[in-house]
Amino acid sequence: PSSMQSSSPSFQAPPPPPKSTSDNQTTRKKKNKTGRKLNNCPPGTATIGRGTWTLLHSMAAWYPDAPTREDEVAIGAFVGGLARFFPCTYCAADFRDNL
Repeated sequence: PSSMQSSSPSFQAPPPPPKSTSDNQTTRKKKNKTGRKLNNCPPGTATIGRGTWTLLHSMAAWYPDAPTREDEVAIGAFVGGLARFFPCTYCAADFRDNL
C-alpha cells in the first residue's frame, strides 16, 4: 500500500557481492564478555538471509487482513529499518531498491 512507501535518502552503489557468501568462508571469531571465543559471530550472510526470509514470511502470514493504520505504520517502519540496517550492505541496497 502507498502508506508503507517512504522516501529514502540517496544511497551510494554498494560494493560488488563477495565471491562466496558461504557461512564457512565468512566465519569470524570474537570473544564474549567472559573471554570465550564465539564461532560465526556475527553469522554469515547465508545464515542471516535464511533467517530473515523466515521472519518476513512468518510476519506476512500473521499480518492482519484488515490492518489498522497503526499496523501499517509499524510494518512500514520495520521493513524500512530492516532495509536500512541489514548487516550485508549489498543485500541491503538490493532490498531498498525493491521497496
